[in-house]
Amino acid sequence: MTLIASTRWLRSIGIRDAALGSARKCCFSVVLTGVGIITRDCPAHPSISRLLTAADREVHRVLRTIPAYEVEALKRRILLEAFDLTAHGLAASSSGVPVLSHTSAAQVLGLAFAVPAEPVVEAQREGRRFTNRRLRLHPLAAPELHRVRAPARGLLRPGALSGAEPDEPDVHLPEGFIPLPGSAPGTVRPARSRAVTSVPWTVLDVALEHGLDLGFPMAEDALHRGLLTPAELREAQVLHPHGHRRRALRLLVELASAVSESAGESLTKLRLHQIGHLARFEQQVEVYDEEGFIARLDFADSASRTAVEFDGHEKYHLAGDPHAALRRQWRKEQRLRKLRWSVHRVEWAELFDLDRFIAAVL
Repeated sequence: MTLIASTRWLRSIGIRDAALGSARKCCFSVVLTGVGIITRDCPAHPSISRLLTAADREVHRVLRTIPAYEVEALKRRILLEAFDLTAHGLAASSSGVPVLSHTSAAQVLGLAFAVPAEPVVEAQREGRRFTNRRLRLHPLAAPELHRVRAPARGLLRPGALSGAEPDEPDVHLPEGFIPLPGSAPGTVRPARSRAVTSVPWTVLDVALEHGLDLGFPMAEDALHRGLLTPAELREAQVLHPHGHRRRALRLLVELASAVSESAGESLTKLRLHQIGHLARFEQQVEVYDEEGFIARLDFADSASRTAVEFDGHEKYHLAGDPHAALRRQWRKEQRLRKLRWSVHRVEWAELFDLDRFIAAVL
């Protein structure tokens, strides 16, 4: 695996500074101090391009073909593997400090990103805050209770797209570090786990640093999947240094539940609260008529027979036959209308324009 390499290692195998400096303007991008990625095959720099493996070329291909949100996720994984080669990352693998946090912890823990988040490495460490384009080091805040180890997720490997379990790759060590026994010269197996903040601490940090649009759906997704309990979330809020001073964290703990079934529903819930109408609605309300079950409504005000449904459109395409799915949806709404239910549908674009959202639901 040579997609990610330290500049020291590249020099150690005979790549001269002049070639490396030229490649930095072309096919080798330094993403963190002393560590970069080979971005493409480049005939102008064959000494670097020849290091690419079939697995690396597969990563390049995938980056060109997958949706934007998946590109972001893969770039975050690339940055985390690059971080493993930095002095901070190597220290984290042995001592647990610095500990990955915020969006980096969320990536490692497998939490859902409902809205775009710039690919960066975020970690907590002893000392002051440090920020540059791809690295954000926060003062260490998470107590040991909320520092855990989570499995390291490697990059895509041949066979990964077909469901095969990818092997953990070898990565190159900076000069001066000793490889683990059994490793090829100059390489080391990456840690099978990484030190990260716990799930409740992570969602609170994300909400505080990146906003509720990212943190709230992440918290509800974790609750829905059983990765988090309300008690754990409340405990983390009590211990968090900003837990009682920041309205965003209090609101997240107050509103988050395991009921929402998608990120879109979580954002709809947040918007209903922001316009002062959430108290009217109950989530996941089942409605029946003389024929039997009609629907489980995302948000329902039974007194006024008003429903708000998040419509992400994906369900029509994932159902197999989108035309049949649309017919079923039309039939469901016909039956609801006979019972005098009024259904207001919300799409993704309306979740990010409050005036359009208000017009859609009121």
